[in-house]
Amino acid sequence: MSRILNGNLWPYRVTVYELKTGTMEIVEDWLDQNVGVFREHWNTVYFYNYSDFYFRDASHATLFALKWT
Repeated sequence: MSRILNGNLWPYRVTVYELKTGTMEIVEDWLDQNVGVFREHWNTVYFYNYSDFYFRDASHATLFALKWT
């Protein structure tokens, strides 16, 4: 069973498939600089070949999706 974060706290989810090795650190740095602090403005759940990124604000989810999907 997949892990899904609480939709009341994290209502917006963007799934990113098959990021290249080493890219996750770049994505997380970008999020810190453009969205805000981890677990305050964004969160993530990592899986084998994809990751779900969760956001509290719709505009942050949209900005992220435009950049990384």
